[in-house]
Amino acid sequence: MSLNIFRWGSLNTRVPLFTLIIFLLGFWAMAIYAGRMLREDMQHSLERQQFSTVSYVAAEINEEMDNRLRALHVAASEVTPDLLNKAPALQAYLEKHLVFHSFFNSGTLVIRIEGEQAASYPKLNGLSGVASADRLAILAELSKGKGSVVKAVRRGIQQTPVIVMAVPVRDAQGKLIGALAGMISLSMPNFLDKIAQNKYGKSGGYLLVSPQQRLIVMATDKTRIMTQLPVQGANKMVDRFIQGYEGSVVYVSTLGVKQLASVKSVPLAGWYVGLELPTAEAFSPIAGKQRRLLMAAILFTLLAGGLTWLMLRFQLSPMFAAMKKLASLSEADQPLQPLPVTRRDEIGTLISGFNRLLVTLGQREAALEASAQNERDLSRRIAHYADEMADLYEHAPCGYHSLDQAGCFQHINETELKWLGYSWSEVVGKLWLADLLSASSISTYKHVFAILRERGEVHDLELELIRKDRTILPVMISAVAVYDEDGNFLMSRSTVYDMTERKKMDHERIVYLKRLEEASRFLVSSQEEARRRLSSELHDRTSPNLAAININLDIIATELPPNHSSDLAGRLEDTRALIMDTSASIRDICAEMRPPLLDYAGLSAALESYNQQFSRRTGIAVQFDCVERNERYTLELESLLFRIYQEALTNCTKHAQATLVAVTLINGEDTVSLTIIDNGVGFDPDSLGRNGPVGMGLLNMREMAEISGGSLLIESSYGQGTCIAVKFLGVGDNRDVSGRIGDKQDWTTLRRKRDAGSESGKFRLDML
Repeated sequence: MSLNIFRWGSLNTRVPLFTLIIFLLGFWAMAIYAGRMLREDMQHSLERQQFSTVSYVAAEINEEMDNRLRALHVAASEVTPDLLNKAPALQAYLEKHLVFHSFFNSGTLVIRIEGEQAASYPKLNGLSGVASADRLAILAELSKGKGSVVKAVRRGIQQTPVIVMAVPVRDAQGKLIGALAGMISLSMPNFLDKIAQNKYGKSGGYLLVSPQQRLIVMATDKTRIMTQLPVQGANKMVDRFIQGYEGSVVYVSTLGVKQLASVKSVPLAGWYVGLELPTAEAFSPIAGKQRRLLMAAILFTLLAGGLTWLMLRFQLSPMFAAMKKLASLSEADQPLQPLPVTRRDEIGTLISGFNRLLVTLGQREAALEASAQNERDLSRRIAHYADEMADLYEHAPCGYHSLDQAGCFQHINETELKWLGYSWSEVVGKLWLADLLSASSISTYKHVFAILRERGEVHDLELELIRKDRTILPVMISAVAVYDEDGNFLMSRSTVYDMTERKKMDHERIVYLKRLEEASRFLVSSQEEARRRLSSELHDRTSPNLAAININLDIIATELPPNHSSDLAGRLEDTRALIMDTSASIRDICAEMRPPLLDYAGLSAALESYNQQFSRRTGIAVQFDCVERNERYTLELESLLFRIYQEALTNCTKHAQATLVAVTLINGEDTVSLTIIDNGVGFDPDSLGRNGPVGMGLLNMREMAEISGGSLLIESSYGQGTCIAVKFLGVGDNRDVSGRIGDKQDWTTLRRKRDAGSESGKFRLDML
């Protein structure tokens, strides 16, 4: 076999090699993935098994503690204040409870509320039972309402590790008067020996930890009993255990060993039981399986690689033979001939296709000659079309020009020259576009031309050009930049539109809108004046007549004979009631049409009075807040704000189904704003004008505000109520200094009179 087949430039080498590499990469990826999944599955299985074991141990410990605490509670319930103060009787009481002998191997003791040791069993001398600081700590925890306390301490000179279980002793009123404690010495046989004496596996073991003290209470490893855990932050996993984490996890223990640890809490003591097993022991069965998997992968790689290499070489051999034949024909400069087909497979199909391609190439050579003739004819047609396009460019209905890097004209069509009144020779190569711009357009052009050089295009730029006769030509320009192969700016090409007619139409539209706005203002002012006049006429003419009729009725009633008919007196009373009701209706109608308070006392007083009438008529509560209520504005502005407010409250009654309306009127130094918020059903603001009267009413409010130079904002959503805010800026010149009645002092006096008169029944609101 020739060695040149292994050359990297040969397809005979690269195809088998890359195919083999792809296959082996996939196989090894699968082998690595299988090993990883095997380890993860075994780890999950070990974690579940280990957590089940530690949960069982924690449950047993919790049950043992529960039995002991129950015994202490029973005994503590029998300790009365008298018994607590009688040491001999208390000592005898402790000695007769035999349950303490089996539950507490280190004895029991009773502690008074002052921290003194009242009695102990077996009887201890002095304070040798539990240190004074520990007794006080136990009492402090019990005083917080805890039902029991479990605490690990050291006792005596030998510092023997002891677990203290304490329950409260209370008087008949439930007041804490002491504690009953049982002590379990960890150096003597006790119910925690199952932790100290049992191992897990070969090198694993148990831990019983008090998180509050960061203390290992009991451990299979005797050297770790009553040792402190690292400070917070030294070991993040230990901090998680202390914070209450339960489950299994792989971590580096405080001894620096990588462990598979499982943790389960002991609820009664607030402690937890931990079970640790070094990962080297836990995962040792996986190592053998992974080694066997690695050996199998290596053997399979060698076998599959050799077979793949031989198979690919055999399958590709016809293609390489055809390649050699084709290379020899091309080097000898011979006419291409059909290649031999040795096998009827994909490679044979490829060679057959190549042979058919040779026939097709011969046919296409003849077609190419005919195509060359057609191209020559097409070139002549294109030249003709170019001439027609040049004529269209010159006489287009819009202007075209191109500028060089500095902004000088390179080309300009006849249409734009005609607009400007110049000739070709006067513009091209002699004038810059800046020479034809008005003073107001030069700065804009310089800024936009710089943007054009950087970004490549500018659209709808409005400028003013100066014609040769010095008249102004308003135009709109759209320009694109042209760059060379290196990205350098070469020139710009622009399309120019004459804006004379459009400017004229815009001016006419502005004039029309201004006249329409003036007409609208006049219409609103006329309507308001008509309401005011009709309200005044209705009030001034009808109210005195009704009052006179009422007086006449009073006179008639006084002049009736003593034996007059009771039916006649009843009719007189009905007539008086009808007159009063008619008078009230007239006042309400006048207030709706044009409240007198709006003229005499100002907007804030008119709104406050209308709120009272509105609440009385509809039952809807209104909360009104006014800032700077003595501020007065022109009659037109106050009337507009009142009408908008009146329309908003009408919508609350008809459509909003509201029960509460909050109103805020703010009179600023140069601003006046009115906000109305209700708690009604709300609506979709996008549907204004499409949902019947409510939409049209709100649109009319907005139109009235905008016509008068203000703005109106409407915010609402279904179920969230509605907010309407109207605001007028720059109202400093609209303040009313005409001397109308209604400054703050006058309105306060009138309101005081109204309140006083309402109590005696002699003061009526219509007197304002």
